Amino acid sequence: MLLSTPDIVVKEGSYVVEVRPAGTNKGGIASQLIDHYGGGNNIGFALAVGNEGTDEDMFAALHACTAAGKLRPSDVWTVFVDGPEQLESAARHMVSGIPELVDVLGRLASVEDV
Repeated sequence: MLLSTPDIVVKEGSYVVEVRPAGTNKGGIASQLIDHYGGGNNIGFALAVGNEGTDEDMFAALHACTAAGKLRPSDVWTVFVDGPEQLESAARHMVSGIPELVDVLGRLASVEDV
């Protein structure tokens, strides 16, 4: 088991050990980035992809940004890359693995701005 201190949080995932300052997480950083860049006025599309529990805060924060009107729901894609360890996620989309994710990203890259 890894040790955390009052200033540092250590969170173990399936394939990662996340070490971060206490009081921060990927969701908080995502929210700060949305606020910094002006939300829906300046951000045409937000994509968050993750494959572990350490990514759930990020998914939830982006959905909160849509609920608060900072981003349009159609402009936010949250994608969980399914693995054997986690069957549920706050992400709105799920792919079965890296090959399917690559296919989805290729399709997104070919979409022309409307």
